[in-house]
Amino acid sequence: MKKIYLFLLFITLFGFTNAQKNDIANRPRLIVNIAIDGLRSDYLSMFWNDLDASGFRKLIMNGSYCKNMTFPYLSCGNAADYASVFTGTIPSDHGISGDTYFEPKTKRELSCVFDIEKKGVAGGAQVSPKNLMTSTFTDELKLNTQGKAKIITIALNPEEAVIMAGHSGNGTVWIDENSGNWMSSNYYGPMLPDWAIKANNVSQVQNNIQRNWSNLYVGSNYKANSAQNGVTSFFAYPMLETLGKNNSYKKFKESPFANTMVRELAVSAFKDEFIGLDDSPDVLNLQFSVRGFDQASSGILTAEIQDMYLRVDKDIKVLMDTIEATCGAKNVLYVVYAPQTEYTSPQLMKSFNVPSGYFVVDRSLSLLNTYLMAIYGQGDFVQGYANRHIYLDKEEIASKKLNYKEVEQKVTDFMNRFAGIQYAVKAVDLQNLGCDNNKIQMAKNAYNKNKSGDIILFLQPGWVDVPTETEKVGLSSRINNYAPFILSGWKVKRQLIVTPFSVIDIAPTICNLLNTSYPNSNMGKPVLDIVP
Repeated sequence: MKKIYLFLLFITLFGFTNAQKNDIANRPRLIVNIAIDGLRSDYLSMFWNDLDASGFRKLIMNGSYCKNMTFPYLSCGNAADYASVFTGTIPSDHGISGDTYFEPKTKRELSCVFDIEKKGVAGGAQVSPKNLMTSTFTDELKLNTQGKAKIITIALNPEEAVIMAGHSGNGTVWIDENSGNWMSSNYYGPMLPDWAIKANNVSQVQNNIQRNWSNLYVGSNYKANSAQNGVTSFFAYPMLETLGKNNSYKKFKESPFANTMVRELAVSAFKDEFIGLDDSPDVLNLQFSVRGFDQASSGILTAEIQDMYLRVDKDIKVLMDTIEATCGAKNVLYVVYAPQTEYTSPQLMKSFNVPSGYFVVDRSLSLLNTYLMAIYGQGDFVQGYANRHIYLDKEEIASKKLNYKEVEQKVTDFMNRFAGIQYAVKAVDLQNLGCDNNKIQMAKNAYNKNKSGDIILFLQPGWVDVPTETEKVGLSSRINNYAPFILSGWKVKRQLIVTPFSVIDIAPTICNLLNTSYPNSNMGKPVLDIVP
């Protein structure tokens, strides 16, 4: 009897061990996450014939493609969308409800990843993922592999880099706006990764700003005129001249050469880190952009925008060729997605007499404060504004012995008079409003009590809030924004995803393919029909 028991135990353990090995073997060795700001499915279709057969077309033709991924919350910036991709939940849960937030104590607008306890490495940004309140699918992969998985992140901006890297990222870098070099945070270690140091030492950014950005192709390939001249599709931007005397590297990050820098560094990191070569899956997170210089015309097709697509398409081709030559195409899973994008600008809609406009923040808040001073006397009653939230100065109101609720109501009533404001709501009232209104529910999903202002503004359809008259870049007021999503490579089935698919479904879908737990606040539903 004892021998039978031992034999059965051996068979059980042997079977369990083999099952574990099969689970490990039955997953990709490398996950390449490619986030592309401004990417649109209608433009991918429009430019299809001009795209490389081994770039976007290869990803779409060999994978599962969703043209219209949805977002279950109102637009509140790239960082919130990236956080929802990686956590599988909404901003009210993961804690990132905007690219920035207003800090009443310091009276400053801060990055959503600001951390006063951290220091920049090769730059000044003090950042960490401490404000990201949940785990990410990359964190879950780290836990699943007992820390063996490498999470490498290369981005244009610190917010996106920190969010994509999660809490357990390894080499994590982004372009410093002051120097144009690669930088990081001491959260990830005291020094830059060797591959980033090498790139800085060879003056990667200096080599790129010596270039001129002009049409990749000459002829009739372009579908629209350029923003530069408005008459023909031709354009030419000498980078040094475009960046100005102070070398605005923020402007440089809007050029196609910043994407090329990301791709070049990704190739170096891939080679130096030896990722994707063993049974512990690794992750390579990358951020690109196809928005271009003239972001004020977001939603207007220009030759420059098309050129950004054509150039990043070639960057992706080079990246894929390099990775697959080493890892093998069957071992790589590609995940491509975009944050929310305004599809039609007020500028374009006005030209067709469609109701639209810009809600100019600095002018509106100045009028608001003037109105309050006319009632209550001299004072700065408005502290700041971020993500359509107005922050009142509670200390100023208290020092004048005013009734805060009365002032709050005055502000709400006054803001409701502005053109472009559908309604203004007190933050304390938002949670008590009924959910029969889809817009209210989506606002609740984007609301974070720890970073919220006092009054929340809802814009009319077609309106965009912008900082000033001259900075015509802001958050979309659309209730339903869409973005493309591509899952390709490895064993992914070739198909068009027609069932409803949300941004919060990405994380559990990837976790299923990696045989890991879902992020600890996941709300998404995995797409099960991905692998044959």
